[in-house]
Amino acid sequence: MSIALARKNQHLRACVLDLATVCEVAGGNIKRAGLSRRISTMPGDIRRKLPVGYDVIMFCDIGLVSEQLLKSAHNGLPPGGLVVVVDRYLSDDRTKPLDRLLGSFVGSSVQLATRSDMVARVRSCGFQAVKARSVCGDLWCITGNKSSKP
Repeated sequence: MSIALARKNQHLRACVLDLATVCEVAGGNIKRAGLSRRISTMPGDIRRKLPVGYDVIMFCDIGLVSEQLLKSAHNGLPPGGLVVVVDRYLSDDRTKPLDRLLGSFVGSSVQLATRSDMVARVRSCGFQAVKARSVCGDLWCITGNKSSKP
């Protein structure tokens, strides 16, 4: 996803923060895409400290993103920075998708949320122009901007 964003937005710089094994695979993909100068990888844990100095912070497939994590992202982004949250969210009536619901009953550690829940949470953490769009079925991309005014 960082590669796609960097290709579409020539001014963006990004850092993939994930498990070391994921960063290793991502690094190869980034190099093949010719984007090593603009996208870096950093093995780490999002529950500790987010990297700073980047234009976009993206959370992918981690379930309900905590207020603490979104506020940390807001604090670390420059004015005009972008937060992107991508995940499969529950329908607003919390009855679909069935496989996501079943996963929560059999011990998945992913906390479930509706698209509306995440939109409200992103807004509550200071992001503006929050938008949600369906990428495919129950896969949603939610974006929000940090105000460009300091």
